[in-house]
Amino acid sequence: MRWFILLCAAAFLNNADAQNQIWELNSSLSDLFVGPDSAVHCQLTNPSGNIVFDDFGPCRVNIDRVTEQHSGLWTMSIIQQNNVLAVRQSFTAQVTSSAADSKPTVSTSVQQEKPVIKLLCSMANAELVTACVFRDPSGRVLQARQGVSEDRYSFIESLSAGVQSCGIEINGPLVSDLGLWRCDLQTTADTYFGHLTVLCPWAMQDPEIAAAVISVPTLTSQTKDQVVSEGDSVTMSCSIQTAIRYCYFRARNGTIFNVRPGMTSSSVEYVGAGLGAGECGIRFPSLFASDSGTWSCHVGFADSSEEQRVQFSIQVQEPISASQFVECNELVIAGVVNGHPALDYCRFVRIDGLGFTSENVPAGYTDSSSLSQGHCKIRMAMPTILEHHAWTVVAKVRSQDNELSQSTDHTIEMPPPDGPVTWWIYVMIVLTLVALVGAFAFKRNRRWASETATGIRDSFRKNKYPEQEKPPLPA
Repeated sequence: MRWFILLCAAAFLNNADAQNQIWELNSSLSDLFVGPDSAVHCQLTNPSGNIVFDDFGPCRVNIDRVTEQHSGLWTMSIIQQNNVLAVRQSFTAQVTSSAADSKPTVSTSVQQEKPVIKLLCSMANAELVTACVFRDPSGRVLQARQGVSEDRYSFIESLSAGVQSCGIEINGPLVSDLGLWRCDLQTTADTYFGHLTVLCPWAMQDPEIAAAVISVPTLTSQTKDQVVSEGDSVTMSCSIQTAIRYCYFRARNGTIFNVRPGMTSSSVEYVGAGLGAGECGIRFPSLFASDSGTWSCHVGFADSSEEQRVQFSIQVQEPISASQFVECNELVIAGVVNGHPALDYCRFVRIDGLGFTSENVPAGYTDSSSLSQGHCKIRMAMPTILEHHAWTVVAKVRSQDNELSQSTDHTIEMPPPDGPVTWWIYVMIVLTLVALVGAFAFKRNRRWASETATGIRDSFRKNKYPEQEKPPLPA
């Protein structure tokens, strides 16, 4: 009887469910052990019915990014050390939103009583609001502080119990006051954001004014088309007049960079006030010339409405550019340092390894460098086949320890001569071609006319003086 009770107790323990799990949405799980640590083999099945782990040892969970699909009942088929057959256990995984997604919401209201508009932002059961500002449609910041008023704006005091709030009153609003506003509430723990729409019925009666007012959240780019240098820090950002759920940036080659507040790494980091403020930004410590092209910022919303995106251009210049071309019957090897800084020296390396600086060029070479302007250049009046191959141009920027280098393309470029001489050459070539074609055509026409006239004359002669038939000879 005692052995039977022990066997029943062991069976109960083996079939007991594992501890339930609480996972954060969009987080990652690496080698998370679930179930008994003494298991010698485990087969783990997720809520979708797929086997995600089947190996020796305890059950382990590995998820790159936790989603809602990971929420539900997980089952484990476990073999214990003293068992032959596997026993089944299960646990429930609950996926919760991150702290950023579970922030307290800001309630907003707009009261319109001509000629006064009242804007109010409030939070229930929140930490003490220590500061409050409003941003008008143009982005101008207005402070809402008790006892402070200026021009057409004054502070609104809220007397609601248990509610932290702030507001401003606009007396006689102008067209610049119409549109989408934002309020920023700073508390002892964090900053929260609310969005308001201000559309005065008495001011919107004019069709021109109504057409000029932005009443729908529209994504805009704070990153204008820009030109940067390799190694420079690059910041890209966009914003919209409403809270966003997620955002990402897309490079010219299709690479996606997902960003969220607080995200930082050696390669990228988030910049901006937060998704609740409708701001999305990313900072790169540096970019390369291959990253040049059209980039785009994409944002999504909690109401599952269509994504919005905005494009901008980023051009990343190499630290030094090199070229190889023919000018005035001379082969030219040139290099230009981006920004045109002063140089200590220029160095040129031929394809066979011959190297020299602009200060000690060998015979047959002429130095035309301008070190003070960041230009490196040599000329060859009678270049050999070897010298027509690619060269390497190296520049040492003054007050810097490192050298900048770039190789030329061995394809020889022939730039056309500058100035009005070019047009005279083109004109002479065209006139010569026209004269040749005209002379050739005139000669052919004269020959054809002569041959035609001769043929007609001969035909008349034959018809006018027919040949007489001769009588037959006597037999």
